[in-house]
Amino acid sequence: MRRLIIIALAALAPACMTSSEGDKLRGELHDLTKRMDKREAETTDKVAKLDTAIAEATKILGRGSADVGAQVVELQQKMGDMTGQLEEAKHIAEELKRAFDDYRAATAARIAELEAKVAAVPQRPAAPPDDKNALFDGALKRLGDRDFVGARSWFAAYVQKFPDDERADNAQFWIADSYFSERDFARAIGEYQKVIDRFPKGDTVDDAFFKNGLAAAEMKWCSDAKAYLEALIKRYPSSPLLNDAKAKVKELDKIAKDKKKCTS
Repeated sequence: MRRLIIIALAALAPACMTSSEGDKLRGELHDLTKRMDKREAETTDKVAKLDTAIAEATKILGRGSADVGAQVVELQQKMGDMTGQLEEAKHIAEELKRAFDDYRAATAARIAELEAKVAAVPQRPAAPPDDKNALFDGALKRLGDRDFVGARSWFAAYVQKFPDDERADNAQFWIADSYFSERDFARAIGEYQKVIDRFPKGDTVDDAFFKNGLAAAEMKWCSDAKAYLEALIKRYPSSPLLNDAKAKVKELDKIAKDKKKCTS
């Protein structure tokens, strides 16, 4: 019996789990629970019958009559056998319950671990829509939710599908700005430069010059940062960013010789 218990549990023990096996595990656990309940009921019934037989035998022994002497001896033997069987049944039931409890706990923990891994798998992003307004608004929403990867994907789709639209330069600017928000300043500079090169008449070019100046300063490229800011000052004297650009140029002049803050 013990060997059968071990073989049964070994057959059910999970070896290499995949995300599709959670339901299978639950089914196996449910079936094993039903078998446990059935075995427990059988053991309980057997114990009850043995208890009854022992009680009847005890009554007969208590009579002390000579005419039942042979029956007494026979019953004593049977009582000894039944007592041993009863103890063995109880032991097997306890061992099976312990093994089942251990398996159930291990399986529950494995299912929880599997569900956590499944939940952590990134969902496939929604495909950008063809509608111009829905595409742009959806990209802005992703940017506001700090879903920078999704926002870049949708803004890039907008620029590709509607390159001559009046908001195409804004879309390109937000692509660059998403990298800036992630402090990926090298990529941000490249994407801001696309605003300057592809949309020279757009209303975000002065912003692109300014942000490139800030990004270059973060990279400690002080001479490049100053060049971007001075280009803004020269080309866009009416820009609302003019005073901020001038202030940043003065700051860069002060730290220009500090090798810890300016590598170029």
